[in-house]
Amino acid sequence: SDGKKFGLQIKYSIEETPLGTGGGLKKAENLIEDVFLMVNGDTYLPIDFNALVKEFYKRRKKALVSVFKNTINIPLKNNVFVDENMNILRYDKRTNDPQLNYIESGVSVFSKDVLKYIKEGQIVSFEEEVYPILIKEGEMTGFEIFQRPYDIGTPEGLKEFEKKVSIVKSQKSSVIPGIDAFHLFDTYGFPLELTQELAKEKKLKVDKKGFE
Repeated sequence: SDGKKFGLQIKYSIEETPLGTGGGLKKAENLIEDVFLMVNGDTYLPIDFNALVKEFYKRRKKALVSVFKNTINIPLKNNVFVDENMNILRYDKRTNDPQLNYIESGVSVFSKDVLKYIKEGQIVSFEEEVYPILIKEGEMTGFEIFQRPYDIGTPEGLKEFEKKVSIVKSQKSSVIPGIDAFHLFDTYGFPLELTQELAKEKKLKVDKKGFE
């Protein structure tokens, strides 16, 4: 699809053989703008993309990665170490080192300049080969989000997500306008009869759109 049905213009870069996350990006280099979003196709993350991009320009680094502090024990392990200034100092998805304090959430903003680290036509893992370079250069920073990411890349993860969507939709009438129902579900559980007083007590942030 070219996206016209949805009011979009979509262009595709086709890999004859898989080139990995980095190699695939390098192949599409002529289609990529000077600043681009990279979104994991197997993760659902309902966040404000505009806020992420604005923060990227404010930080003036080559990479801004959304990160989530797992205080609600979701079945994803920490894979980045972020310091008090939100600089990412380590990326490691192979170990369970307690130093790792955030989960990389699957949505990031990059300067196109990072593609210079990738050789054309080669199989490259962006995370395993480019991330370490950016971390060493001090060019990778974290953007903390408070909405958990959902893994929809496995049958088990997709089943869990579909179940939660069903529950959230069934409870829609119980949630006041402007409250992120997914956040409520993950943080407090359902059923939850949410009133303005309770929202104030829990210090919940009310956005403009709420849950649709």
